Formats: sequence, structure tokens, C-alpha cells
Amino acid sequence: MQSFAELDLIEPIQRAVRAENYTIPTPIQAQSIPHLLAGRDLLGCAQTGTGKTAAFALPMLQRLGGDGAAAKRPAGPRGTRSLILTPTRELAIQIADSFRVYGKHLGLRQALVYGGVGQKPQVDALADSFTQLVADNGGEVKKREYWGLRNLAYRMRKNRKGHYVLMNIDAPPAALAELERTMRINEDVIRYLTIRVDALEEGPSVVTQSRGSRDDRQRRSDRERSGEGREGGADRPAVDRPAVDLAVPETMEA
Repeated sequence: MQSFAELDLIEPIQRAVRAENYTIPTPIQAQSIPHLLAGRDLLGCAQTGTGKTAAFALPMLQRLGGDGAAAKRPAGPRGTRSLILTPTRELAIQIADSFRVYGKHLGLRQALVYGGVGQKPQVDALADSFTQLVADNGGEVKKREYWGLRNLAYRMRKNRKGHYVLMNIDAPPAALAELERTMRINEDVIRYLTIRVDALEEGPSVVTQSRGSRDDRQRRSDRERSGEGREGGADRPAVDRPAVDLAVPETMEA
């Protein structure tokens, strides 16, 4: 097989492949892609750097999104249609990047999940996908704030805490409807609230302002305890103060 054009790949995938300057498929690609496109099971082995990711990614993307299948799917909850497991985080990131490049003309969505790191980057990635969704539908996210991990008023889906994100959006009703539909079926979104306002506020929100005020009060309190910032404080003897640790159990709610 002398070129990717000889493989029975649809035009959106061929376009993505050409953009990556892929011309001649490697042996693992030439031997694997036809069988996978036909829906057969396959076990393939090849050395590092021989294009194994494209060997399974290209036919998988075609079966998931070929002939506009992603756009033709009926509205409603959408579950996971494919799952790829990797032994390392680095390989997971590499494969996710490859799927994003190869499938950029198909309208498919993907999520990268791995452990061993904080949840904040994954929250940012989820918010980025919603921001892009708004932009794709003719709107714009004017401001986005991360409010941190906070307690929920009551337990939801076995969760007692959740990451809160504020998004100030200027968008037509159709864009907001699509955003709400997407969040409603996304298993990573516990809940959402949409509020219509006459004008979007500028600058930090009340939540981030209050957080900054608390930090300022804490710094002032620390300076006062150390004798700084008070008249004659430097000449006063230091006073030992007990350190108090307060542990509050989480509330168990049915």
C-alpha cells in the first residue's frame, strides 16, 4: 500500500491526515486499518514510533463519526461510545492529542481522565469545552472565575463537595439552550444554574472579592499578633498564644 489515499478513509479524516503530512502508511497502519474498518477484532504489536496510535485511532474515529453520524444522533443522554486505557499518564495525553488532531473535522467530543494530579486542571478543561461550545454557537464567555472546591448544601450523586465555576455569557438563546443541554447530560456536572441579567458585571465577583478580604484580614491579624503595625509594638514583649485546631466533621445527609 503506497498511500493513505488507498485506505478506505472518509474525506474529513483524509484531510486531517494530509494536514499532518502523512503520505505512506506504516506496516502496522496498512495491515490494521482495513480490518478495523470492517469491524473485526485485532491484536497488533509494533515497535515504538511506528504509528500504532493512528493505526487504531483512524478507523475508530471513522466508525464513530463517519457519514456525519455524530450530527445525526438523536437528542438526549449520550453515554461513552469508546474507551481507551493506557498504562501511563503521558501516553494517555499523547493519545488524546492524536484523537483531537485526527478527528477535528468530525464534530466528536472526547475527555481525558487520569489520576495522580489535582482536579483543577480537569475542571479547567471542562470549562474550556463549555466556553468553546458557546463560541461555536455564536456567543462569547465574557468572564470566567473558578470559585474552588466548596461544600454542597446537600449530598448530590453521593458527592458532598463540588468545584464551582462562574461564567458570564453573552450569547443568543439557542447557544444557551445547547449549553444547558450539554451540561444536563454531562456526568461531570452535578448541577448548574442560569440567571438572566440586564448587564454583565465587570471586575471580580462578590465571591472572589470576599475571599480577598478574608486574606487581607488574616494578614492584618497575623501582623497584629506579631506586634507589627501597632504603635510601640516593636518594644512590647512577645506573648505566647495557644494554637487552636478545630476539626468539624462533614454533615451526613440522606
